[in-house]
Amino acid sequence: MAVQFSPDLDNASFPIESIKKNLDWVHVMAYDYYMPSWWNYTAAFAALYDPGSEVSTEYGINAWIDGGLSANKLVLGLPFYGYAWTLVNPNDSAIGAPAKGTAITDDGSMSYKDLKAYMQRYRAVSEYNATYVVNYCVIGSNWIAYDDVDVVKIKVAYAKKMNLLGYFVWQVPYDDENWVLSSQADLGDVIADSCSEECSSTAWLKEWQIGDFSSPRQAFVNSVYWFSNSGLAASDIDSTLFTHIFCAFADLDSNTNQVTISSSNNAPFSQFTKIVQLRNPSVKTLLSISGGSTDKTYRLRSLFDVEIPTRSYCFHGLDLDWEYPQSTSEIASMGAFLNEWWAAVETVAHQSAGQPPLLLTAAFYYAPSINGLNYPVQSISNRLDWINLMAYDFYDPSWAKVTNSHAALYNPSGPISESYGVGSWIQAGVSPTKLVLRMPFYGYAWQLADAINHGLMAPADGPVGSGNGVMRYGEILGFIAENKAPTVYNGTIVSNYCYAGTTWIGYDATQSISAKVSYAKQEGLLGYFAWYVAADNNWDLSKEGI
Repeated sequence: MAVQFSPDLDNASFPIESIKKNLDWVHVMAYDYYMPSWWNYTAAFAALYDPGSEVSTEYGINAWIDGGLSANKLVLGLPFYGYAWTLVNPNDSAIGAPAKGTAITDDGSMSYKDLKAYMQRYRAVSEYNATYVVNYCVIGSNWIAYDDVDVVKIKVAYAKKMNLLGYFVWQVPYDDENWVLSSQADLGDVIADSCSEECSSTAWLKEWQIGDFSSPRQAFVNSVYWFSNSGLAASDIDSTLFTHIFCAFADLDSNTNQVTISSSNNAPFSQFTKIVQLRNPSVKTLLSISGGSTDKTYRLRSLFDVEIPTRSYCFHGLDLDWEYPQSTSEIASMGAFLNEWWAAVETVAHQSAGQPPLLLTAAFYYAPSINGLNYPVQSISNRLDWINLMAYDFYDPSWAKVTNSHAALYNPSGPISESYGVGSWIQAGVSPTKLVLRMPFYGYAWQLADAINHGLMAPADGPVGSGNGVMRYGEILGFIAENKAPTVYNGTIVSNYCYAGTTWIGYDATQSISAKVSYAKQEGLLGYFAWYVAADNNWDLSKEGI
């Protein structure tokens, strides 16, 4: 398991006793302490020592050992990359100099081979700082921190001196063509794959990391969508509750078929994976592409282009929000598109120094047929890791003239339910292990025609308020508390509702979410996803999915 450099983060501690008993070792991610997109001054992003703070590899290693984890359970991370800052004043270029963001690349990150080529092109002189144990160079207003050969040797020697189990590198394709860092780190004589090689406590472990973005297919998926203007910062997400987080949305230009990220989303998207992995290093992230309801005529150009921000922003996969096919020609093109999408990602993976393919998912209608159009089940089964079933919004008060559950698990009187949708996908030929069930973290508020008639299927006069009546779970709980509203759980359909005066709200509370998660597990589904994380209240609903 990969863990942060120190066992303590935001007053929360890793379960060291469980780690000791259940893991052979942990990868200590002793890097990314500072990044130019976050800090307005230059810094040693992987400092071995720091006499002025607790943000250093030495402090982190000692904290793990002091916390009770044996040194021979620790594997030290070595970065084969660096970061580039833009100096405020090129004449002020020491560590800690004022800076104004990234340089050279979008997030400032540069592989060792790329930064060395850049230095050679501009005949830059490398500086070595023994206080922090880091190299840096200055080229005009560009300031680049990195670990060169001598720094890597010193860190390896430190790991041996501390009797650590070994070290790993992130990641081997970043070394130059002569393998100078790998050879100086003495990686050549033993190469261990962290997924398949066992190591005894007495052996000195050396690992190559090649950017393994794959996720165990058999693990239950606890996932959620996040978008930047939802009111919840990425840094506030409790990512320990999830296995996967969807970052929404990248956009699709209907004229050029190009996948783009808006200027307002570029900065939060570029750091999203790194931020959520601070709390949970094993969480996987996927970039979700909004398709809306426009005709889909995607072609390969957009497929290859989207690999660039996805890989550079460290996303582990791509998700397509396909709402919804509207013609037989679109259904036909969907199958071809999925085949091309899969082939494009596989091709790029083979061309990218052995990196595994990105995860590929899509959000589809809750049933395999919509308006007489049948989804291309074979292509979906063969080309996607899973599909997110949009089993929700069956009813909403903008058009339904009676109160109802918008996401009922069961419906004794008809086919409009989550269980019907799941069963119909399976009957159509899609394996349950390809299906991920949606959980809504929101509800809808109806205006009752008569306050006395406040049950399910009660006559209503439209939504409460000026919109369509949608309310976050947290807002619903606030309404209940403020109005002392009675709450009802209906186990027949698996849904909650509350009412006060002429307001009636249908939603999923903890009972409903827990029942739906149990249903997903009993049916052998791959997992669940929630829309959307910011709508939860104190993580109450999210915790029901664990």
